[in-house]
Amino acid sequence: MESVSPQPAGPTGELPTGELLTLVQNIVLISEVPPGSALTAAQSAGDQCMWCTVTDPAALNRVEGMGTWWPPRTCAPCLSARIAKVHTYLLWAWHTEECEPCTDGRRCGAAIPLGEAHANALETATGSRRVVCVRCHQPDDVLAQGLRPHRWLGEAAAYHSYQHGLKCLRVGEGFMRVL
Repeated sequence: MESVSPQPAGPTGELPTGELLTLVQNIVLISEVPPGSALTAAQSAGDQCMWCTVTDPAALNRVEGMGTWWPPRTCAPCLSARIAKVHTYLLWAWHTEECEPCTDGRRCGAAIPLGEAHANALETATGSRRVVCVRCHQPDDVLAQGLRPHRWLGEAAAYHSYQHGLKCLRVGEGFMRVL
């Protein structure tokens, strides 16, 4: 079994390369690989893709960046889908962090194709366009009005999540909900 490192196209067809590809792959390793407790026996043994039902040994590959001692494997389509999900998320997040209308929870004309590309990549990778707002904890479609990527630094890692605009800062009877 050899290592795979596919390169997904972004919203305008560009492929991540160099440092961007390394960043995307590292985020996939940190945030997309399921915890061992969530894997089936076949997935834990490396006999089935960690994200789908593929069991053909010729189609299963070691995840680049994981030690050879770690048995879980992935098929190329699932890994490509996860890389595309993270890549399109980052492109959309970077834009929303720098764009004043997008920072306020609106969506400018440049953000629309970035959000749509991410929604498509998210659905391909997970089978759903539903995400949960990190502030109000409500599930919503990733392209719901006011929802945007939200990156934040935790104690041990950077987190990649989503949040509504100002509407989710107040929950219930005027109380502000904090993490």
